[in-house]
Amino acid sequence: NLNKLKKLRLRKGTEFTAAGLMNFFSSPGIKHLTSLDMSECTGCDDICVSQLSQSCGKTLKHLSLCWCWHITDRGATSVVDHCSNLLHLDLTGIDKINGDCFGRVPTEMPHLRLLDLKQCNRIKDELIEDVVRQKRNLTVINYYGETVMFEQS
Repeated sequence: NLNKLKKLRLRKGTEFTAAGLMNFFSSPGIKHLTSLDMSECTGCDDICVSQLSQSCGKTLKHLSLCWCWHITDRGATSVVDHCSNLLHLDLTGIDKINGDCFGRVPTEMPHLRLLDLKQCNRIKDELIEDVVRQKRNLTVINYYGETVMFEQS
């Protein structure tokens, strides 16, 4: 019975398998999560991210998937599609995403205030700058750890 679970930190869950994570995120009890840290969970992949996004994406405010190397653009797209209430999304070190889905952040994720993309080497700076221009209250941390935010001229 996890109906009252709001925050969950599974950081460095290297023993969690993809199947185990899928089973857990299929549980109806986790649909009230507001904060989830899956950083360095090596079993976390696109299918897991898709399941967690669909199960608790409507209530999530903070999501950290740092260093989950099996996540690709498919998983990132699932987050953009289903986690519209996120305030903070941390994808540090996910080196398989190009981030094309981030172009939809201004419309699909209206509450997002921080997008951390440190060490995401495939995401183009131009894409980040375009997203920040469209969503002026969004702060993005780029590959180098530099803050990209809207500046009025």
